[in-house]
Amino acid sequence: MKSINRIDKSLADLAKGEKLKIGPIDADAPLRGSLTRLKTKLGSGAERRKVEVDRTLEALKSPALKVAMKEHPELGARVEAITAAAKKRAKEIDEEQAEQTEVLGRLAKDLDGFIETGALVEAIKGDSPRSKKETTAPPAGRKKK
Repeated sequence: MKSINRIDKSLADLAKGEKLKIGPIDADAPLRGSLTRLKTKLGSGAERRKVEVDRTLEALKSPALKVAMKEHPELGARVEAITAAAKKRAKEIDEEQAEQTEVLGRLAKDLDGFIETGALVEAIKGDSPRSKKETTAPPAGRKKK
């Protein structure tokens, strides 16, 4: 909360024409915290989905289900389809998690580069060429009001 208050005060000072009093450490702390929370949320979500898949696969190994499959052959085909779908879902979860890890790693690396070059402070101040471009031209497909 202190960081947000400092940022709000600095932005208010900036609006008055004063110099920005935010250093890279202050500016990047909320971003890094958000990135860490995102990594945690995505990881725990993937773990929950994996547990669900594991429970499904375990339930399909039930002795009672195996007896029922012998008595009802059509049930065997359904169990095989469910097993295949669960295994496919487990693979998809692993692939999604690997992709998310890669993307979050690139995001963290980009954030580091953004901070090291001072571009983060420039973006907050509104001095970057990109921020000027975005404020003078509407996004593609939109008309300027």
